[in-house]
Amino acid sequence: MPSGCDEAVSITLLYSNNRTAVINMSTNCVRNARTSVMGTKGLIEIPDFSWCPVEFVKANGSVHREKLPDCPPTNFQNSAGLVYEAEACREAISKGLKEHDLATHDNSRLVHHIIHESMKQLGCLY
Repeated sequence: MPSGCDEAVSITLLYSNNRTAVINMSTNCVRNARTSVMGTKGLIEIPDFSWCPVEFVKANGSVHREKLPDCPPTNFQNSAGLVYEAEACREAISKGLKEHDLATHDNSRLVHHIIHESMKQLGCLY
């Protein structure tokens, strides 16, 4: 790219017991952000919008769908699903908690570390 940014990136994460995760990203092609998780019991797929999915296909081929809550039109795909995050935050705060069991500080720090290390290895430093 003229800006000096990478047009495409492939990141491989290596885990214990010979497990891997591969993330492919591109700035020059339209993708719906399909996500596939392959394991010893088969493949699970999130066919569209993996950051805000409403369905996934189980290893046995059956489809699991979640209905989004009714709300006024939003600017982005499936934004109505954010209500679940807001409700979980409210629930944790009302119990006097500083974090929710499903989204811990340790998990947030791990995600940040993976992103930071990936950017560092790609040569993108701030």
